[in-house]
Amino acid sequence: MNEVFEEEGSIDLLENLLKTENQVRSFIVETNQSLRQFLRRKRGSMKRISTEGSLHDIVVTRKNEKHHVYVDDSDNRLWVIHHGKMNEKMQRFIFNAFSNSRLQDKIYLSHHEMSELLKMNAMHCNAVRIGFDQFFSKASPDPSLDDMTFELHLHAKSWQLIVNAIGQLNSVKLPINLLSMNIELENEDGSMITDVLSHDGSLVMQGEGNVRQHLDLVERIKSRYREKIKTIEDWEVDWIDASGGLFALKFDVEVDPIKFVDVLNERKAEFKIFAFQMYEENDSMMYVAIDLHFGDQFYFQAFPQKMILNLSRKCCGNTILRLLVNLQRHFSRSTILEIDDEEMKI
Repeated sequence: MNEVFEEEGSIDLLENLLKTENQVRSFIVETNQSLRQFLRRKRGSMKRISTEGSLHDIVVTRKNEKHHVYVDDSDNRLWVIHHGKMNEKMQRFIFNAFSNSRLQDKIYLSHHEMSELLKMNAMHCNAVRIGFDQFFSKASPDPSLDDMTFELHLHAKSWQLIVNAIGQLNSVKLPINLLSMNIELENEDGSMITDVLSHDGSLVMQGEGNVRQHLDLVERIKSRYREKIKTIEDWEVDWIDASGGLFALKFDVEVDPIKFVDVLNERKAEFKIFAFQMYEENDSMMYVAIDLHFGDQFYFQAFPQKMILNLSRKCCGNTILRLLVNLQRHFSRSTILEIDDEEMKI
């Protein structure tokens, strides 16, 4: 069942934004705090002006530059941030403030999830962006892991050409992932909008008319992501009632476990963990790690072709999604997630 956005007052606010700026930029963030707590931490740079339903008008100030952003916190775990046009530095400041600060994180759409969204919107898609940025050359002798960056934009009049091209690239042994797609949608009044959906959960809408199609697309993505987090957190270990399971990230490239974890530590901006070596056991290394997003502690065991993780109750499920998607994008797209030996299509 598709989620739909239903708050009329909120829609009016965003339609006014679209009329004045011909653009609405939205992004989904994963949070572990209330909006009140978040704004208390951001005192001085953000101030709530008004509230319409679950949509809050926040004024963001940076270097005497002020912009309005609209925060939808109807889902207390996944907020949606909306704003209009602004310069690139201000966009980056707002994105980082909401999705890259304490208890705040962005969402991580895997190649599998982006492919599923492409299928759902295939007849309306006329362009995609694919690529990767390899981080792990020093962790493995495999020549396919040479540090390099690749990006390609595919434009086609036929959505079938795009789907076929993606299918052919899937056979290449490189971490090529779907990074974004252009979706053209028609509103009930006949007006057209274009949404550019990116793997980090951001959407840019341009066009005329109403924003309902854009907001419905946001809700569908948010609903699917909420289910993924719930699936992971349902399997976290509860030591009191002896429930839960083990998470395994498996890959098809052999690595040196110590050098592999060194890369995770070096790339804190992407992986947001810091791991401390505990002891060696046969062909693996045992680590204790801190999730820099949530501050929780977890343990993992690094092998030449897998990581086994143990998350306790109340740890953030986004930790697993962040590791999985970043390994697929920067190491090997064939990286899979297993929970108690069952592969999860996430």
